[in-house]
Parts: sequence; structure tokens; C-alpha cells
Amino acid sequence: MKMGLSREAIVRSALELLNEGGLDAFTTRRLAERLGVKQPAIYWHFRNKRDLLDEMAAQMLKEGAPPGPMTPDTWTEALKENARSFRDSLLRYRDGARVHAGTRPDASLYASLDGRVRAMRDAGFSADDAVRAMMVMSHYVVGSVIEEQSGAEAARVSIESGFLPDADTYPDLFCGISQMHDDDATDGFEFGLDALVRGLAARRST
Repeated sequence: MKMGLSREAIVRSALELLNEGGLDAFTTRRLAERLGVKQPAIYWHFRNKRDLLDEMAAQMLKEGAPPGPMTPDTWTEALKENARSFRDSLLRYRDGARVHAGTRPDASLYASLDGRVRAMRDAGFSADDAVRAMMVMSHYVVGSVIEEQSGAEAARVSIESGFLPDADTYPDLFCGISQMHDDDATDGFEFGLDALVRGLAARRST
């Protein structure tokens, strides 16, 4: 094993490699070559590739803005701000959302998450609904960024530009799609984010 090789150095190089070629081109063999070591040196620090990807996902979050305080009166804005920060963290890296998909919070986040569950309980949620709410928000962000990073948004605009429905036959659909041409990915993200939080607020009273 190369002297001085650490988990932190491996993760840093892995994220650089991810940005260069994306997740499909990312292999531990290429990472080992970049680090000037043999593959077993990486597996001395990480059990397998999934373990490495989990650590890469955790590092992405660490580089973002930490979650702000949440109180029973500010839970809606706190959820939104956390979602925006999460999105920004994933967008910093090529295929960042794909790397993060399927990961779970590590123990270092438990204290913060516990405080958020407590704030949402005080705001009228049950503990399980509070956890579900945070999971739904996380899934929304990851899914949204996967679409954005895969180029689906650009493809959507291109397709709609070339195959716009006839305005006379489908006037409402034509109007809606035409207006969407002026949107960017953030506009769509904010629309969904607002809809989710409004839905959670309505569920709280049921």
C-alpha cells in the first residue's frame, strides 16, 4: 500500500475522477491508476465500491451548507432550504445524484435529524410522518437532479420545440408547453418543492 494514502485522499481523487468522466466511466481500477497504487490499496480502506460511493456521497453533503435550525414555526422554510442546499451539493459533481441514490444517513447526522423530527412533531406531525416527510423531500431532490444531470431537461425542450402540439387542436396543452419554454431547471424544481411542502402542511391536519 502506498505510504500516506488515506480515506480522505481516496475520496478526493474519486470525486475528481467522477467529474472528469461521470459515474459510468468511474472504476476503482482507474482510481487506483490515478493514485499510483494497486486496487487492493483502495479496498484496504473501503470494503467495496458501494462503500466508496457512499463516502463520496457523504463528502458531497459535507461540502454544502449545513442544515439550518428548524422550529415548529419554521419547518416549511427549513425543509425548503435544506432541499435547495442538498440540490446544490449534488449539482457540484457530475452524476452527483446518481452517486447519492440509495444511500442512507450516517450516524453523524442523527443528532440533527432527531432535532428536526422533534420540531415537526411539535408542529403537529407524528414522528413517523416527520421521518417520511424528510425521506420524500430527499427522494424528490435526488430524482429531480438525476433528470437534470442526465440532460433530460435539455432533451425535453428540444423535443417539445420540434414536436409542439397543434395550437388549434390542443389549445391548453399548447399554451402550457409554450410557457414552460421560458422556465429553467430551478423554476421546475421550485414548483415541485412548493407543491410538496404545501401537501405536507395539508396532511398535518388530517
